[in-house]
Amino acid sequence: MAQGLTSSSVGGRVLDDQSEALIGSTIVVTHQPTGSVYGATTDFDGYYRVSGLRPGGPYTVEISYVGFNQYTQEDLYLQLGVSEQINTSLTSSMSELDEVVVSASQFSNKTGAENTINRRMIDALPQASRSIADFVRVSPFAQISEGSDGFSVSLAGMNNRYNAIYIDGAVNNDVFGLAGSGTNGGQTGVNPFSVDAIESFQVQVAPYDVKVGGFAGGTINAVSRSGTNEFEASSYYFYRNQNLAGKTPSILTGEGEEREKLPDFNAQTYGIRLGGALIENELFYFINYERQEDETPAPFNFSNYRGNSTAADLDNLANFVSTTYG
Repeated sequence: MAQGLTSSSVGGRVLDDQSEALIGSTIVVTHQPTGSVYGATTDFDGYYRVSGLRPGGPYTVEISYVGFNQYTQEDLYLQLGVSEQINTSLTSSMSELDEVVVSASQFSNKTGAENTINRRMIDALPQASRSIADFVRVSPFAQISEGSDGFSVSLAGMNNRYNAIYIDGAVNNDVFGLAGSGTNGGQTGVNPFSVDAIESFQVQVAPYDVKVGGFAGGTINAVSRSGTNEFEASSYYFYRNQNLAGKTPSILTGEGEEREKLPDFNAQTYGIRLGGALIENELFYFINYERQEDETPAPFNFSNYRGNSTAADLDNLANFVSTTYG
């Protein structure tokens, strides 16, 4: 019943300097921003897995066994839905050696045709609309189109209503199928969530993980940010009007008509976020508020009109409505 993927994991194998499994080795994974500690021990064959880790980082991984030198890896960053592999061989601390070499290999398992957008990429990539469409573009399977009610995302050539959108593991699709964007609130032309509240997300077309499903095109799987031991805050404001845009789109220009400067409009987006700790290492808070205000005219060209009235009839109707009702 609980579909959706919202975490990362660390796994691998621990051996001794004779390539024998170290049964019962202790693995401690610490999330540095919050002080959260996760632990595991190796099994009979020396394998371990630490699951349920929040994406991001940095993490510190410590692997130890009695009588052996400890292995430590710092500044480890985890990707959503990816299991980082850390295999290591511990050397005995009972032997007197001139030189001790501890080696480890780290690689990420492939999880199907997907792209992962982490917080660093979210901050670095250009954001024309501050919507998920700005970041889904990194996937070669995605085709983005703009409409009157916002963006539309087609994955693997399928209609956008066949996609699945998860936020913290919960389905966030357009329930009634009214929005061209396929997202909740798409009818109003706003984004379903603020990208300032997202830690990272995936764009998946053919995931191997059985916990991700319920779609025919692709899935957009996002996890939200959390507070840390350090207080953080930001505010932002975006503004756009006819002076910052081009001329009328060619699709709205009739045959023989020239493209003209857009009618007066404005689009404003502003927001704020706050995050920190109520109890250090234990209880955290995160708050995000975003508001979007748009004033958008509906341009009309008589050459695109398919009714039976004349241009004079339409002008008379417009003048009557404007004069009578303002």
